[in-house]
Amino acid sequence: MAQIIGLPKLSPTMEEGVLVRWTKKEGDSIEPGDCIAEVETDKANMDFNLEDEGVLLKLLINEGDTVKAGEPVAILGELNEPIEDLIQQIQAQSNDDNNTETTPSPIASTTPNTPPPVTPPKRPAAPPTMPPLPPEATKQFTKTTPNKGHIVASPLAKKLAQTHHIALDTLQGTGPGNRIIERDVQAAITNTPNDKSNHATPSSLTTGQSSTAGTTQNMLPIQKSVAKQMSLAKQTIPHFYLTRTCNADGLISFRQALNATVTNKNEKISFNDILIKLAAVSLAQTPQCNVSYVENNQIHTHEHININVAIALTQGIVTPVIHNADHKGIAQIHNEVRDFIQHATNKTLKASMLQGGTFTLSNLGMSNIDHFEPIINLPQAAILGIGAIRKEPVVRDETIVVGHRISFTLSCDHRVIDGALGAQYLNALAILVENPQFLSL
Repeated sequence: MAQIIGLPKLSPTMEEGVLVRWTKKEGDSIEPGDCIAEVETDKANMDFNLEDEGVLLKLLINEGDTVKAGEPVAILGELNEPIEDLIQQIQAQSNDDNNTETTPSPIASTTPNTPPPVTPPKRPAAPPTMPPLPPEATKQFTKTTPNKGHIVASPLAKKLAQTHHIALDTLQGTGPGNRIIERDVQAAITNTPNDKSNHATPSSLTTGQSSTAGTTQNMLPIQKSVAKQMSLAKQTIPHFYLTRTCNADGLISFRQALNATVTNKNEKISFNDILIKLAAVSLAQTPQCNVSYVENNQIHTHEHININVAIALTQGIVTPVIHNADHKGIAQIHNEVRDFIQHATNKTLKASMLQGGTFTLSNLGMSNIDHFEPIINLPQAAILGIGAIRKEPVVRDETIVVGHRISFTLSCDHRVIDGALGAQYLNALAILVENPQFLSL
């Protein structure tokens, strides 16, 4: 029996995705586990796999379209099976979505010729009758005049059209059943003369500032996800910060000894590889920090130590996970991080690579940052910020000599990790950083 296939959530925080390309076409046979499309999510490009078998009877969206999670994207069934009823069902659902959308506020929709409607306590009064506008006045409001007829358009298309003041009744839909989709609105925006939607205006600046030259653009999915998650974390988690500076001389010597055994220069162990291991082992020694705050005032202690590693890309930050990092050797961690970077660069990270983290490590030392206070990665309770290794004058045997120092900042969720506990973790980490030979490889 034919069925509608919706876009699944391919990452925990995914709300919408861009269909990059279809890997199957209409008429292809599908086996359980087959990848039918590649989707750009808020994390990375991911495969869209089906767990059902059948024939791909209809593709409902085009490559490049942005689709909300759960929105219909295809129809799967048996060969030559009629699907007209399902297409009508999709169109009817779209109509329902259009009819239930929030009406713009009176102030936002008011024009100079239309006073805002007045709402009495019980029943809304009929709006006053306005004289018809002269033809000259009608022309200047062509793009913003509300449509009286019913128009089938995706929610994203309608939102985009409202933002750029595009009248939907002037567009020809290219989606299923002539539905207006994002691509149709984008084409109208491109073809609209003197469109200033991408330029900053005085209303978009702080009150009192003069307008400056520049442009604005929509965030990429990964950037929107990071912005949302960081805002939520900062608003809901009571952050506090602990910083510990350590002697890095032993760390430098330890890395040199490791790399002396490596024949391939491209496979040399990095400081980051070693610090992931040290951070994980320190967490094993202080398991009270490997926790998450749970609603109803509960603390969840994680069974495994899974370290999220922040990787910076041109389009944003991704944090793939080293699972059971405390039990893995430094060489294995190095290989996994190398593979993560390659997948992240090629936008081929899988959902399994991004899920299950219990603690995050963010290293800006390679960017010559001495100290920073990172924002906790929800739903975790701590994140470790690592600064650069720097030369400093230090006192050794009553003599001032050149030494190497490195700073670690632990951002903690004060609901579950207090100052004493956070200090206990940093002290355990400091012992290993200054004496990495104690590490069991």
